[in-house]
Amino acid sequence: GWDKLRAARWQKMQSLGLLPDDAESPPRHSLVPAWKNLSEETRQMQARSMAVYAAMIANLDWNVGRLLAFLDQSGLRDNTVVIFISDNGAEGVDYNMMPGFNRWFVENFDNKPGNIGDEGSYVFEGPGWAQVSNLPFSHYKGVASEGGTRVPAIINVPGNVRPGSRSDAVTLTRDVYPTVLELAGIVDPDLGKGGERSLLPLLEDPEGALRGPEDAVGMELLGHQAVLSGQWKAVRLLPPWGDGQWQLFDLITDPMEQVPLQGEHPGKLDELVHKYLTYAADNGVIDPPTGSMRYPVLPPLESWQSN
Repeated sequence: GWDKLRAARWQKMQSLGLLPDDAESPPRHSLVPAWKNLSEETRQMQARSMAVYAAMIANLDWNVGRLLAFLDQSGLRDNTVVIFISDNGAEGVDYNMMPGFNRWFVENFDNKPGNIGDEGSYVFEGPGWAQVSNLPFSHYKGVASEGGTRVPAIINVPGNVRPGSRSDAVTLTRDVYPTVLELAGIVDPDLGKGGERSLLPLLEDPEGALRGPEDAVGMELLGHQAVLSGQWKAVRLLPPWGDGQWQLFDLITDPMEQVPLQGEHPGKLDELVHKYLTYAADNGVIDPPTGSMRYPVLPPLESWQSN
């Protein structure tokens, strides 16, 4: 179940030195029940859904290997740039959480435990498992926390990247575009106006940074809001993921967003909120109206049994 698996993965990350020994794991979301409290039928359905998800990941991994093997065999590996980027966090929604879709799913798909993964089924990973997939970060896709916005990227540029090097610098998916243009020797006079930067300097010097401490990166997801600037992040999460109030985190010491610091640094929070409002105005961000369709409050997991 997801509770034991989360604990095991957390311990493994600490044993590998990826997390400090005294780091605290984000708690299981209060609206996701303990695995031990689920009915046997729900456990079977949830376990089957996660098994299918894991099989999909394994299949993708195998096919990436096939592609790289082909490049090696064809003598193209040293002339090929490889960029692999994850989606924005594990999918923490379930179709029962989406108003108007529940009936359509039930009427058109057979999601009995024995059919999950076969033709005619359509399931999601769901919030319980998404919190496992997104460790060590908080929450998942659709939420402006690190778990919903911070993802792994693997990039290989022959001759430009030190093998095995790693960087935690803030980069954006839109940085891929100027990177590819620079590699191809193409000049775009409008490049950089949206804040995008080529990744090549960072790939050559992983200890460096693409953005300075005063640069700001804003984001809005389904009404959730956040802005990053240097080591700081201000985030406003809507219920049930938050209380709708801005919080401040130091991502250097607390990338799991477990220790809010707005009480200690109110001036820094005000500064970042102003940067978010500037970002929203510059980009025409429109807040969803009250009552609009966003991920609603999670239903009791026992109701997630379709058919």
